[in-house]
Parts: sequence; C-alpha cells; structure tokens
Amino acid sequence: MLTLLLKWVASFAAILLLILDGTKWKSASMWTS
Repeated sequence: MLTLLLKWVASFAAILLLILDGTKWKSASMWTS
C-alpha cells in the first residue's frame, strides 16, 4: 500500500515538474521573440 502511494506521489510530482518546465520554456521563448 505504501509503495503504491509513493509511486503515485512520484508520478504526480514528475507530471507537475513537466508542466512547470513547459510553462517556463513558453514564457522564456516569449521573452526572447
């Protein structure tokens, strides 16, 4: 049960980081262009 929760939290954090990274890159490209 605990490992399942850890896996869920890890995947959620990874998705969140991807989203944040994507928005960061979008804003960065907007500034340069």
